[in-house]
Amino acid sequence: MMHFEEFLKYTPKIQNVALPATHAHAKMAPSNRLELLKNIDFDKMSPRKAAVMMLFYPKQEQTHLALILRTSYNGIHSSQIAFPGERQKNLTAI
Repeated sequence: MMHFEEFLKYTPKIQNVALPATHAHAKMAPSNRLELLKNIDFDKMSPRKAAVMMLFYPKQEQTHLALILRTSYNGIHSSQIAFPGERQKNLTAI
């Protein structure tokens, strides 16, 4: 664990770092998933926009990261540990 004040010193350094996206996903995906992804024509799909949040917070002066445990259901992401996140919703200004 890293002391939270030390952690805060590093956050400005990563604000403009490019995210690895697909490359990082490929490193973690099961090999059969990679084969399936090769055969998908994403140009014909209209995927939903979504986002995740990496919430770092201090607890007893140490840096902690909030994660969630997904509910158990008959599906591909059942019971996974994950970042909090959700699909984009249509929001209107108040």
